[in-house]
Amino acid sequence: MIKKANPHKASLLHRFLLTIRTNTSRVFLIDDKEASGFIPHNMNTYTQTNFSEDVLKADLPVIVIFKASWCEPCHNFFDIAINIEKKGAGKYYIGTVDTDDEPELCQKYAIQSIPTTLIFKHSEIIGQLIGVVKEDDIFHILEKKNSH
Repeated sequence: MIKKANPHKASLLHRFLLTIRTNTSRVFLIDDKEASGFIPHNMNTYTQTNFSEDVLKADLPVIVIFKASWCEPCHNFFDIAINIEKKGAGKYYIGTVDTDDEPELCQKYAIQSIPTTLIFKHSEIIGQLIGVVKEDDIFHILEKKNSH
């Protein structure tokens, strides 16, 4: 079995090369989304260090996607996250939390399954979605809470 290196700790060469991962008896090629650690475009990365300032004290709603680089459904959520990011300029912030690197945040917000999307507004959770969801589901929560 070939073990995939953590993209944040891998050498620069490993970040650009396709690697192989085994899952049960199937072999997958890991594409550039996974090699980049699933952080699309200019999307924020939230950690224990910056979460309070960047999420809880934010002046706009914040969409936080809890994910992991090895999570296949998280990669399926990649294109949706990019669309949400593009549509949100000036309306909200969006970013990710790597569940492998931030177990304290996962425990604090009772993350049991990934991807999980939490939507914060003024330090309160206004929505929670589990799994790969439609962008309309996220926008519905944002619009509903903005109308109140």
